[in-house]
Amino acid sequence: MRKCDLKHPLGDEIYRSGILSMFEVDGKKNKVYGQNLCYLAKLFLDHKTLYYDVNPFLFYVLCECDNREGKVCTPERPLSDLGMLSYRGYWTYVLLDILKKHKGNISIKEVSDMIAIKAEDILSTLQGLELIQYRNGQQVICADPKVLDRHLKAVGRGGLEVEVGKFEIFRQKIGICIS
Repeated sequence: MRKCDLKHPLGDEIYRSGILSMFEVDGKKNKVYGQNLCYLAKLFLDHKTLYYDVNPFLFYVLCECDNREGKVCTPERPLSDLGMLSYRGYWTYVLLDILKKHKGNISIKEVSDMIAIKAEDILSTLQGLELIQYRNGQQVICADPKVLDRHLKAVGRGGLEVEVGKFEIFRQKIGICIS
């Protein structure tokens, strides 16, 4: 076995918005990679049949950039109405979760550094939730637990939470390179 030095999937990056990138992988150009994607898909799709002849297929790989590099992100503007609705829903859930768990004062900059979302997006989301007040000429996050609970209930449960740290451990144990 050898160490995989790839920083992104094989293929062409065809989409990037905020923390998401989409890659198109041509099965004809990347046969082994395409076959490995079929094996991977088989783990999650019971009815998936394995394909050894991947030449006629285009595979689409969606990647989420994380904040391990310490970079703060924002989606490409202008956002469509549906795009803004999607991002605002995600930002709302993440922000409410952070504010609910955090004890004491916290600045928008600190929140931004924690979750890698731009301060402007955090501020506009908190303003939409009416969690920003002006005191002594400054904007202050008002995180009353009852108000946070009310908003969290309205938002509902977030999407599937993934324990990112486990990916690194899993990858180190297996040490497989899909290329």
